Amino acid sequence: MRLGQVVIPKTYWLSLVNTTIDPTFLMVLVKTIWELIQHSRFNGFIKNEFGCGPESARDQEVQELLGARAQFPYCNPRTDPHPVRRVMLGLHLVTTLLEGSERMKDQFRAYLRREGDYGNDIIEFAEEVFRNINISDPPVCSMSEEEAEAMNGAMLMDLQAVLSVVLPGVVVEVGDVTPLQILHASRSRFVASISFTGTLA
Repeated sequence: MRLGQVVIPKTYWLSLVNTTIDPTFLMVLVKTIWELIQHSRFNGFIKNEFGCGPESARDQEVQELLGARAQFPYCNPRTDPHPVRRVMLGLHLVTTLLEGSERMKDQFRAYLRREGDYGNDIIEFAEEVFRNINISDPPVCSMSEEEAEAMNGAMLMDLQAVLSVVLPGVVVEVGDVTPLQILHASRSRFVASISFTGTLA
């Protein structure tokens, strides 16, 4: 298995994902992280302008996850390989740290601590990811083009930092954001060029 120029050894957690069954796993993983980083910049604007926040929706998702009332990919302790579950469950905790209520953050941590050292490791992983997401409340409606470009650049730096935590040992290089004007003429959509270089021990 390859990740850009990197050959993934069989001992690396990513090799446990069956790409025949789930060929878009890595793409969805990067997309999820990128969306979280975008939320870290725009949640304040949405709350200020529309008077609503993400807490209730996120709390409901966590309640469904912790109560096993909904199936979340790679989060089943009985069927999913532990290194993959660690990453995916950790990203759910990151989402909760970013957008959930304090009560739900405490409940999620308590749920994980019941799994002993494995659960504590997930908490540490999630908190490291969270530390690499720089939450801010930029003046979205009054930003100049230069300020918007600077914000995009800062978000890409966050993406690079988070991917380096999620994919330890891999050198992650994130390129510029390119507008997809042809594919999405009526909406503002952007894509970042991401490459993975280096070697894994």
